[in-house]
Amino acid sequence: MATQLSDLRSQLLSEMKIDPNNRINSVALLNRNINRSIRKIQQDANYSLPQNVEIATITTVSGTQESTLPSNFIRVASPQAVKIGGSTPLYPVDYVALTGVTDPATDSGRPIRYYVRKDDARWAIGFSPVPDSGFTVTVPYYKKLTEPTGDTDESPLDDMYDEAIVQYAAFLTMRRIKGYEDMATAFLVYYREAVDDVTVNTQTADQYSSRVGMQRRGRGAYYNPRG
Repeated sequence: MATQLSDLRSQLLSEMKIDPNNRINSVALLNRNINRSIRKIQQDANYSLPQNVEIATITTVSGTQESTLPSNFIRVASPQAVKIGGSTPLYPVDYVALTGVTDPATDSGRPIRYYVRKDDARWAIGFSPVPDSGFTVTVPYYKKLTEPTGDTDESPLDDMYDEAIVQYAAFLTMRRIKGYEDMATAFLVYYREAVDDVTVNTQTADQYSSRVGMQRRGRGAYYNPRG
């Protein structure tokens, strides 16, 4: 189950409790930091969360070496799992190395190799030999998640990630406000604990919430913004 953006924002305000200089009540600021937090969680997990997994189906064009990958593409999830149809695997190769030994003008047929590269405008997957027909290729990949923009938009992450989202957003919000550096540091510590709990451990969301609460009450080593 996912949480709406407005609810995440309310959790964030409740977590920080204070509004120094009346500057952190900006909806735009809080929404931006929540989305930056969602990005941070994906980056820290190397985009390998279950929510990041997708499969693209690409149909090659005869005589065309490359096809465009989806705009949310990050990287191939399993290099050995790129296939023609559902059963013929393609061998991953380096683009630069391949261009030194093949001539697309004369090398055509049913692909046996592929490469992935990025130019200024897109990610592309290329094939060798150059396809001489329309082949269906499946590409498992890790994607960037769609970020919420409207109040009723849901987080792309399950609600077990809410704690981590809120803690990192609180860190981002407080770190540039003079006099609240210790509070920002505490939120960053809480974020690391929260994200480790949901990405490393295999406990339920309720167990996770209970454990984080107990850790905080017993920690004592860091400034506690909750009082």
